[in-house]
Amino acid sequence: MAYSKCKSMACSMAENKAVRLKDEVIHIVSGFQVARFAHVVGCLWPSADAVCVKVAEGFYGSLFRWEDTELEDIDISTALHESLGAVRATDWDQPLKWAQFVQHGA
Repeated sequence: MAYSKCKSMACSMAENKAVRLKDEVIHIVSGFQVARFAHVVGCLWPSADAVCVKVAEGFYGSLFRWEDTELEDIDISTALHESLGAVRATDWDQPLKWAQFVQHGA
């Protein structure tokens, strides 16, 4: 599968732990974007490993559906949306498990 855009997914990497810099956009996600990753999926707070695995499996499973086509920016957002929808359906009453995932990028 050939991708025209770089992607990365990791847990708790959109969280800014620098107390004196809370109003700044300084976190691992912004570092990936400076390194020219077009899309980065991160978390705003730490997540349970099992939830990260479910989200990642759903996310990449959605991306692999478009195996023979050029991915568009909307495909990345759609893949995350679908993955989070599946996780949210099983734990609707526990948003702290699934609400922290965000996509940064184009």
